[in-house]
Amino acid sequence: MSNQHSVTKRHRRPRSGKRTDYTARTMAAVKQLSRAAKVSESESPLPKSV
Repeated sequence: MSNQHSVTKRHRRPRSGKRTDYTARTMAAVKQLSRAAKVSESESPLPKSV
């Protein structure tokens, strides 16, 4: 590898706050969907075995 390829200087500048946090947005959406699934599951009557 080249001489400049060094692992020690990876984060010289802190990450910008302007960048949108897609991970948090995704986790919030997943939590909301699971909550909605639980609500719809509890509202529906139990299926009758045939």
